[in-house]
Amino acid sequence: MNYILILLALFTIIFLIIKQIRSLPPSELRGYLVKLTLISASIILLLLTITGRIHWLGAALAGLLTILRFMLPIIVKSLPFVTQIINRRNIKSHNEAQMTKKEALKVLGLSGRPTEKEIIRAHKQLIQKIHPDRGGSEYLTTTINLAKETLLKKN
Repeated sequence: MNYILILLALFTIIFLIIKQIRSLPPSELRGYLVKLTLISASIILLLLTITGRIHWLGAALAGLLTILRFMLPIIVKSLPFVTQIINRRNIKSHNEAQMTKKEALKVLGLSGRPTEKEIIRAHKQLIQKIHPDRGGSEYLTTTINLAKETLLKKN
């Protein structure tokens, strides 16, 4: 008698799922099928664990994979944040890099043998235009600062 009720419940669930699949637009069908597959696999793993046919660690790992599937969009959305962190590290390493006097003159738009005042004036004009607080680039700001430091050390 219990098996009949279980089979009846199972057929009812399958019927409702098929009805839901037919009512979905094609654009949502793939996502629904992926979720349905993951949920079904989780339920099967839970039943296998309860009946002792699979070790609980195996079920936990499989459950973790299911959770990761739902967390993947959140992880992907956080990638720009990770990219910013990597860029900041690159800027720090660029800060430690060396720049030749010729490169520094080119960055600041100077030529010949500029005086300290000319270097500071050129630096100030460029920084005011491209500072990150005004929507500019951190990379360019770092490059301009490095050019100023290079010229002031060698002067």
